[in-house]
Parts: sequence; C-alpha cells; structure tokens
Amino acid sequence: MVIGAGLMGLFTAYLRGLSIEKALKYATCCGLQNVRVLDAVSGVNPWEKTTAMLQNGIPMIDAHIEADGWTWSEDHALWAGPNDPLS
Repeated sequence: MVIGAGLMGLFTAYLRGLSIEKALKYATCCGLQNVRVLDAVSGVNPWEKTTAMLQNGIPMIDAHIEADGWTWSEDHALWAGPNDPLS
C-alpha cells in the first residue's frame, strides 16, 4: 500500500496546484507515514498534518550523487540531473 499512499500524496498535491517537485515531497511523506503503522492507511495523516510534517522537516537520506552533471539544489532541496531545468 506504500505505492498507493505515495500516489495519493502526489496526486493530491498536484491537483491542489503544487509544483511537481513539491508534489513528490508529499508523495514521499505519505509513503513514510504509511510504513510507520501495521495496517494500510491509518498512518497517513490529513493534509494539514502532512503539510506541517513537511514544513518541520522529515528525515532525508543523503543520496550523495557523484555523477557528471548532477547538482544539489538548495532552493528545492533535491538533486537535479544534467537534463533537469533546475541544474
């Protein structure tokens, strides 16, 4: 159900007008919420609580990408590839 929770976060954020980068953060946060409990959906919080969780910062794994053309974007808090308009 993690995929379902992640897609739910992605689609909800995107349909609310957020950028794809922000929508992906909601997807990740909803997936994280989902795997912290034993059942399929009780761990996924309402929109407001999920937004607060993202604003307060959720633990992120440092991907440490060491490949040509990849850079870290402080503004977006994500990695940008050589064909990404952020890089």
